[in-house]
Amino acid sequence: MYSGYTVHDSTFDSLTLNAGTTYMEANVTVGNLSVPAGATVSVANGGGLYVTGSAIMAGTATSPIILTTASMTPTMGQWAGIAFQQGSTGTLSYVRVSYAGSGYLYNSARDAGYATGILVEGGTPTIRNSTVDNNNGYGLQVVAGGAPMLSNDGFDNNSNDAVRYDLSSPGYSVNLTDAGLSATHNGHDAVNLDGALSGASKLQNVGIPVGLESVTVGVGARLDVGANTTLRVNGNLAIDGAMAISDTDTAPVTIQVATYASLNVNGTLNMAGTATDPISLTAADPNGANWAGSAFHPGSHGEIDRVHLSNAGDGHLYNAASSAGYHAGILVEGSSPAISHSTIDASSYNGVQVIDGGVPVLSDDIFAGNHGYAIRFDYLPAIVPSYTDLRAIGNGAGDVISVPGGEITGTVQVQDPSLPVRLDNSLTVDAGAQFSVGAATTLQIVGALYISGTVSMTGTATSPVTLTSSTSSTPGQWAGIAFRPGSTGTLNHVHLSCGRREPVQQRIQCLLRNKYPG
Repeated sequence: MYSGYTVHDSTFDSLTLNAGTTYMEANVTVGNLSVPAGATVSVANGGGLYVTGSAIMAGTATSPIILTTASMTPTMGQWAGIAFQQGSTGTLSYVRVSYAGSGYLYNSARDAGYATGILVEGGTPTIRNSTVDNNNGYGLQVVAGGAPMLSNDGFDNNSNDAVRYDLSSPGYSVNLTDAGLSATHNGHDAVNLDGALSGASKLQNVGIPVGLESVTVGVGARLDVGANTTLRVNGNLAIDGAMAISDTDTAPVTIQVATYASLNVNGTLNMAGTATDPISLTAADPNGANWAGSAFHPGSHGEIDRVHLSNAGDGHLYNAASSAGYHAGILVEGSSPAISHSTIDASSYNGVQVIDGGVPVLSDDIFAGNHGYAIRFDYLPAIVPSYTDLRAIGNGAGDVISVPGGEITGTVQVQDPSLPVRLDNSLTVDAGAQFSVGAATTLQIVGALYISGTVSMTGTATSPVTLTSSTSSTPGQWAGIAFRPGSTGTLNHVHLSCGRREPVQQRIQCLLRNKYPG
């Protein structure tokens, strides 16, 4: 039993303290440690407390245990802190850890020193109802696969992150569910993760924001983010495994992304908000500086439902080869994510940009106030799908699906995508090729349509196909349709307006009279 005594630089298989004050003159390493309620451990000479077995510190709300500096004028960093080393465990209940973080709290191999109040190195302690304050560096730092169980702890006035996880070990996972943490006046009032997750992790109702510095959800790993969680994506987030995010009407999820940072999906990303509280995916900068956006790369999968994505498109959203940057809220590269009941707004250019054979599945989405197009295809797709109930308003380059012109050498179908489709250049249908346009489709045309193959435009009396200008309803805004020798076509219930170039216009009017009398 030690109480009112001095413990020198020593190693103990077992150490039991009584209530009262115990002085530690230097480092103490202990296998099994027991500290009762009301005890104070005062540490001098920059010493640290190292636990290799089990530490039971059983304070109470009225009689907490205090681990602090021995100095009469306490300041940050006057002792090393407490370290749970590989294989250790224990319970800290109603414990206060203050004025540690000298930078000389070592790992088991003693080849790295840490500035933190509590270091969990591969250990599994339970820390609950405790306070970690006024420490130099982190309040709590987790390394080498450590897995503390945290519950209702407070982190105050630590000079760096409240809690820090360095994700460097194989099989690393982080589980913070209903942790109820609080943090004030730290360098960052957050739990910050940095590195690679390779196990199954869950974040839900943590109590304070969770920062993702430069995190990879590895192949085979899974990260679940549940209700009442704020994520701060401070560096690029790579989803090579699976990530699922969901909220409830009363406990929303907010994701704040730093300037230049992006979400890069190579595996699977599923996001499921609610009608009254969609998941918010937006810029972290309170002044509205854009973030990069979200990219679905080749081979990836995703379901994005009831998400509000805003203020993206800063130009640092890269393709898989990192050879080109894009200004878009969502980049779809050679993949087919489903995006439904969502709003994409205030992007610095396109709402959704599609490259390299991507075909997003869209329904009931709103595109508003993006500076470019609502949706932009950088290639001429074989099918512009029949999207349902898309709405677009106030997009700078057009409330349209923008598609480049060029040559059709095979088959291209446009099937009522619920927004106008803008052909941004002349379109040529080569001999042997086919261009089909379904009912209720509006084509806004820049240039002309040149038909050497086959064209089929099949509207109905109530849902005609509309061919018009990309700019205004003034006559003479586009060239019209030219049927070249050997071409064939059917135009049924087609409304053509705003053409120019009289010879082409006369020919198409003749064809329309044959198909659409009056």
